[in-house]
Amino acid sequence: MTHVKDDRDTSVAGDLAHPVKRTGGDAFDPTVRPIYFNSSNINVFRHTDALHKNLLIAANMIGSPSARDQIRIWAEQGVRVLIDSGIYMLGVNHGKKHGLSFYEVLALPPEEIDGFEQLIDRYMDTVTALEPLLWGYVELDQGGPENKRRLRAMTEAKGLRPIPVYHPLVDDYAYFDELAGQYDRICMANVVVTPRPMRKRLLATLWERCRAYPHLWVHLLGYTPDDVTNAYPAASVDSSTFLGAVRWGNTWATSMNLPVSRMPFGMNYKLDRSQKTERGGQDDAYRAAGYQAAMDQRAWSRTIADYKRHGLPQFPDEVIPS
Repeated sequence: MTHVKDDRDTSVAGDLAHPVKRTGGDAFDPTVRPIYFNSSNINVFRHTDALHKNLLIAANMIGSPSARDQIRIWAEQGVRVLIDSGIYMLGVNHGKKHGLSFYEVLALPPEEIDGFEQLIDRYMDTVTALEPLLWGYVELDQGGPENKRRLRAMTEAKGLRPIPVYHPLVDDYAYFDELAGQYDRICMANVVVTPRPMRKRLLATLWERCRAYPHLWVHLLGYTPDDVTNAYPAASVDSSTFLGAVRWGNTWATSMNLPVSRMPFGMNYKLDRSQKTERGGQDDAYRAAGYQAAMDQRAWSRTIADYKRHGLPQFPDEVIPS
């Protein structure tokens, strides 16, 4: 499938009633799904031996020329790289400093967030330098629909094509329809902060609404493949959950993207040293994290393929509306 390099593109999956804007990143291939992106920083990915081939890195973590060079190397080796805006962490830090809740911060105009101007500069420089090699890059999604439209127009005016973000807990359905009808890809945020029952309802609603937009690719920000994404498959997701063995020493046995049991204490990694011991060290934990991520991707892909083989719908665009 070949894309023309234009901001309006009809060569995406599904039949379109009208053309939509193609988001940026020349490495994007709409025929390859589902994709689980690991979310972390460049140093972590070096430790995991790049065992997983789908990486999400926030723009605020890519400041040096050496960091960009490393991303170029990975991309040229076939690694898919998705650049996050860095808005989430900026907002979390702002909320801690000023005693604001996550949702209060989410509604603030971007200019009121500490460090926002510096983040814009780094985001624009990073994405501009790397765009031809990227799988995609997430927009600066701060301050509700009006501010997101304004920031998106600013970046698009400079020749960039960020992936818009829909926040189901604060944006209404009209805004979802606006984005879904205009773009080939959108991100859905904040799902991971909701209780599990609400998470199921959000993804079920999203899956049904996407049936009206067969061209649309939906990426879930901050979500690990699980039984819900098996039932209502998003095209792609990202999370840092794979780093549990490094952060806490915990290693879980999983099946069909669900944790089955935690490994006994004696099998967990000893994180206070890097050298090898009878229980392994930090280097071993990083390597195990890389394997865990690769296995999560394989299990998700196989599960969805099995569903399809048994005649069950794989994605919304494969369902014939009744």
